[in-house]
Amino acid sequence: MDKEEKPNRRPLYKSSYTRQELSRIVIEMQLLERPLSEWDKNAFKGHISKRAKRAAQVRLNRRIEKYNRLQIQKRLVEQELIKLEEKGDKIFVSLTSRGRVEALKDRIVNTEDRLLNGQVCLVSFDIPEHIRNIRWHIRQLLKEAGFEMLHKSLWQSYGDVVTDFSTLIKSLDIQDWVKVFRADPVD
Repeated sequence: MDKEEKPNRRPLYKSSYTRQELSRIVIEMQLLERPLSEWDKNAFKGHISKRAKRAAQVRLNRRIEKYNRLQIQKRLVEQELIKLEEKGDKIFVSLTSRGRVEALKDRIVNTEDRLLNGQVCLVSFDIPEHIRNIRWHIRQLLKEAGFEMLHKSLWQSYGDVVTDFSTLIKSLDIQDWVKVFRADPVD
């Protein structure tokens, strides 16, 4: 074999299967949208036993669940929140960096855990004017998470979101302007 010729090998996985996987999901969704079989139609009409009708209902419920799961997966791929990778004959799903940020935001907003002994989570920020849209987004997140504004740039919450908020700040690379503290109450 000459040096110029390269063996035609398929890589173990490709980093971006987005379009290809998206088309696979759409095809599966279309298959799930096909009409019910004659057997299932007769079962729902009552022409066969109750047992067969229940089995047909179970099959239909599974079909609906799979369709909904694929629809959600398709939406997440389109929004670039997840990435699908093929390794061999298996497909692996992983969060993109944008997906990790959205997951952190969701955890912060939906936390029900409270800090112990009356502690509070304080978020202080001083974001430069040239990136004021980030300031607006931080304020929106703080409002959604139930933080109370003490001053324009100082917010407090009794929710245990210190770790998640710190991770979010680092992943957005704005730790120079935003600080998160856990504070003890003063008697």
